[in-house]
Amino acid sequence: MEDKEKQPITVAQLKEAGIDKLVAGLAEAIDKEDDANVGKALQDLTEGLKKIDSPDDKEDDEEKPDPFADKVAKYVPQGK
Repeated sequence: MEDKEKQPITVAQLKEAGIDKLVAGLAEAIDKEDDANVGKALQDLTEGLKKIDSPDDKEDDEEKPDPFADKVAKYVPQGK
C-alpha cells in the first residue's frame, strides 16, 4: 500500500514530457487513416505517459533499505 496519495498530473508536466505532441501525432495518424503509423504513435504516447508516472516510483525505491546490505556487511572488514 502507498503511504502517500498520488498527486494529479499537471498540464505543465504533460507539456514538458511532450505528451501534447504525441497526442497530436496520434490524432494525425488516425485522421489520415495511416495504419502503419497509428501503432507507433500509440506506443510512443503510452511510453511517454509511463515516464510521467514512474518518477514517483523511482523515488520510493531510493527510500527502501537495500535487502542485501546486512549480508554484504558481514564480509566487510570492521575498523578497530
